Amino acid sequence: MQESYIQVMPARHGDAFIMHCSKNGNSGIVVIDGGPYPSPRFNPFIKEIENHLPINLMVMTHFDDNHLVGIKRFIENHRNDNPFPI
Repeated sequence: MQESYIQVMPARHGDAFIMHCSKNGNSGIVVIDGGPYPSPRFNPFIKEIENHLPINLMVMTHFDDNHLVGIKRFIENHRNDNPFPI
C-alpha cells in the first residue's frame, strides 16, 4: 500500500509542493503553487510535475510570481492537450 506524502520542491524564492494522496486504494496528485522560474533548469518543479500526469487538482495560494510562474509555464506547455492533464 502506498502512503500519502508531501513532496516539497526546491523552488528557491517561492513555494511548490506536490501532494501524493492515497486512501482506500485510491490515489491522486495535488499540486500547490509552482515556484518563481519558468525554466526547468532553475525550477525542478516544472520537470517533476510532468512525471505525475494527470494531476487531480492544482492550487495557487496567491497571485504573485514566486508562486505562479511554474504553473503558468505548465499551462503554456499543455494548453493544446486534449484532454487537458488536470
